[in-house]
Formats: sequence, C-alpha cells, structure tokens
Amino acid sequence: MPLTMISVLVWDSPRYTRNLLDNLAGVTPGRNFHIRILDQGSGPETRDMIRAFLKGRPFASAEFLPANIGYGGGHNRVFDGLWRQGPFDYFVTVNNDLVFGEPGWLNTLVEAMEADPECGLGGPFCSRLEPKPDWPVEAFQIVPANAAQRRIGDFLFVTGAVAIMRVAAIRRLGLFDEVYAPAYWEDADLAARFAAYGWSQRFIDIQVAHGYLGHAERVNTAKLEELKARFGDFAIRNRDIYFDRWRGGRPVPHEADLRSAFPRLYMPGPPPA
Repeated sequence: MPLTMISVLVWDSPRYTRNLLDNLAGVTPGRNFHIRILDQGSGPETRDMIRAFLKGRPFASAEFLPANIGYGGGHNRVFDGLWRQGPFDYFVTVNNDLVFGEPGWLNTLVEAMEADPECGLGGPFCSRLEPKPDWPVEAFQIVPANAAQRRIGDFLFVTGAVAIMRVAAIRRLGLFDEVYAPAYWEDADLAARFAAYGWSQRFIDIQVAHGYLGHAERVNTAKLEELKARFGDFAIRNRDIYFDRWRGGRPVPHEADLRSAFPRLYMPGPPPA
C-alpha cells in the first residue's frame, strides 16, 4: 500500500476540531498513513485537545505555531517537514471541519489514484465557476458542483477541503503558491497548474460531511478581522490573481521556469538520501 501523509490545519474552532479528532480516532482512515496536525495559534482548549488526541497514537504527530501562516503556507510546511524525514507517495489535505462517514476512506482515495496514473489530484468536493445572477458577464462566483456534474467531471477544481495529491506531480510542479496567503483560490491555482502540465483531476466519492464550508467568519470573527488587517481584502485579491494567471490569456510558463514565474510557489527538494 502506498504511503500517504494526511495534513490537518487547525486554527481554533474547538467544536469542529473535537468532532474531527473524535472521528479520526473512531473511523480508521485506512492503511499505511501518518496524520500531521499543524496548529496555527489556537487557544489552550484546542491545543490541549490535540495533545490528548496524540497520546497512544503513533500514527499522528503535531506542530504548534504561535500564529496563522495561512492555508497554503501551513500545508506547505507540513509537506516540507515530512518530506525531509523520508519520501511518501500521496499527500492529503484535510480541513478541521470535516467528519468522515466510513472507515477506509483513505484507501478509497488512494485506490482511485492508483487506478489512474495520470491523475494528479482527486477528492469528493468539487467547485464550478458560474456567472453571478444579475451581474455583469465578467463577474463570477464559485459554487459546489452537484452530484451529476461531479460524476462527469464538469467542475473547475477539486477543493482543498479534502484532497489527495500525487507526490510525483507535486515534485514536478510544486504544492501551494503562497502568493494566495492567507487563504482562498490556492487550491484552484494548484488544479489549474496541474492541468496545464498534463495531470488530470477526478471526483472520488467518499462519505464526508463538511462543516462551515471554509468560511472563517463562522468560526472566529475577531481572528478573521486580524487577518484582514494584515492582508487586506484577500478573497478579492486572490481571485484576481487566479483570473489573471490562468484565465487572462497569458502564456503558460515552461515547466522549467516555474520557480522564476511563481517565486512564492513551494517546490520540494529531493528526498533525503
């Protein structure tokens, strides 16, 4: 069974975090995996909860940061730290507001990827780009793809809420671009980048419930305001970066030029000898 690393980012939200940790403890993800939790400046309640989860579970570890370094930066940090310890085959991102409905969900993700060697990205949640009602034609909104659309691949990208990524693709094309800090559109960027260089993405059906759908304001309004003070209106800015880069008619950089074209894109180094 290929080796998979599961990356979980936590930023307070103790109710959702407790639900996920209880779920991971009771619903075995699958075989040959490690869970790495990155806490990004949560309060004592959440941190104590994570430490309690780690006890007696050698398949899990955690790192505690003093502040939020962003969605892309957080998962990049997890990948980099684990990669320096040794190679693995798949990398799975998991939001802390999820609850999985069946044991072996990780096996389902891995088996679907193994069956399609050209697939670089897969997962159950997929988003479409649609015009906003009664807005100018150039205005768009991201909406979830319905079941029929997911089945036929009629979606723009597999979202990072829970996604499995082939490490071979990450080594070639990078993981998340931190120009999208602190959050939003970095998963769409990754999907577009993978597609531009020949890696497909696919819907993989697993039973999973999504809590607050990534809206930080439903978790901690004060912390969201802190992020806006630091980064400005990052949702609008990041949308504009994505559209300019992938839908504005710009030529796609040569693969060998990715580091210079996207200087904040995390590119893993070679695995340790």
